[in-house]
Amino acid sequence: SEISLEWVARHSPQTPTAVKISFTSVDGATTLVTLSHTRFGSVADPAAVQADFAALWPQVLGRYARFMGAR
Repeated sequence: SEISLEWVARHSPQTPTAVKISFTSVDGATTLVTLSHTRFGSVADPAAVQADFAALWPQVLGRYARFMGAR
């Protein structure tokens, strides 16, 4: 399963980036979550925005994993 979104956090709604999250069952108790964040070319400072999100996504996914019951 996957979900694709236009993402506007931390920058203008007129220049959305793209986020795709996929969920792949590894076994009965484990799911692999893969996140792809692209389309930074239209934001004011693409390198800075991409670096900010590269640092932020592990925290967000860690919180999601804990919320879903990961240890």
